[in-house]
Amino acid sequence: MIEELRREFRAFLYAKGFPKGIDDKAILEAEREVMLEAVNGKRLADGDWQYVIGGCHSDDVAVVKLLAEKLGLKQGVDWDFGLELDDYHFEIAYGKSEKVYRLIQLVQLYFDASAVFLAVSMRLAGKKHVSRAEIQKMFAEEWEKLERAKYEALLKVEEEIVKKLRKLNGSGWKHEFSEVH
Repeated sequence: MIEELRREFRAFLYAKGFPKGIDDKAILEAEREVMLEAVNGKRLADGDWQYVIGGCHSDDVAVVKLLAEKLGLKQGVDWDFGLELDDYHFEIAYGKSEKVYRLIQLVQLYFDASAVFLAVSMRLAGKKHVSRAEIQKMFAEEWEKLERAKYEALLKVEEEIVKKLRKLNGSGWKHEFSEVH
């Protein structure tokens, strides 16, 4: 069942715009390359990075590496990675360009789809036979739940910003944010 679930995960990702050819085998190979660099003490290259994220694992770096290659981005220029001081976790740095922005969108898509995959896996725990159509339906339902949760979180952030702005500017301040949704 897990192989069928992984196939549906890939089909789901590809349907959302994820580049074909980045599959479990490719990720494992890229992860091996990342780990080889880590063994040699790979650190983040100095650069004018716009965004750095830490606490990543080798498989996270492998996904970014493969996506960056697909987009024609250069490691050390457009993006880079290196071991953190704990010599276990990695940090990933990004430059600033439209292609890098697309890379970040695809990475987010992969992580969101992975969360959906886990939710579907939990729903299927203990079940012996489930049709492909049922699995596809579960992916769609869990994706919708995730999107709804992200939207609700965004609304809460907006609400907090509005409260703070009102407090700063007095009670007469008006905003137009909510009308845009």
